[in-house]
Amino acid sequence: MITLQLLQQIIVFFLMMACGFAVVKRGLIDAKSSRTLSVICIYIIMPCVMINAFQIEYSRSIRNGFLLAIAAAVLIHIFLLVFTQIIGKPLKLSVVEKESIIYSNSGNLVIPLVTVVLGEEWVIYASAFLSVQMILTILVVSVTFRTETEFQIRIIFLCTATDCTFVLRHFP
Repeated sequence: MITLQLLQQIIVFFLMMACGFAVVKRGLIDAKSSRTLSVICIYIIMPCVMINAFQIEYSRSIRNGFLLAIAAAVLIHIFLLVFTQIIGKPLKLSVVEKESIIYSNSGNLVIPLVTVVLGEEWVIYASAFLSVQMILTILVVSVTFRTETEFQIRIIFLCTATDCTFVLRHFP
């Protein structure tokens, strides 16, 4: 059953990619429009999905599962950081290639899969992974690719404080 649902969702993703390809090939959307769609997705749709994920009744089991998901996300990212350092030299991976292995497009892929396969009540655990990934992405990628670390670290603290405030309101 889960395999069929997962396959069905993957087919939907491929159909969406094919539609995007066709729209670009026909010239209906250019690079500038693509950026606009990305901004809408990142700043409007994803926050709405995250807020919706927290609209559940509080329980100890949900809190413990959320904390377990955060711990698992941290361990996964530590493993990926070490793994890319080990394989990076023999495979001669560039910085961009290493970072793309570590920081996946999990928001656009995982949340729809979790919603379809496991149900909306499981999205809160995927949001724990996304929160860890967001903080690490801002920290590591901005330090790797920019010299404006002071500004970027300020953003991390701001995002973390916002996340903590939001979580503390829903998990007393």
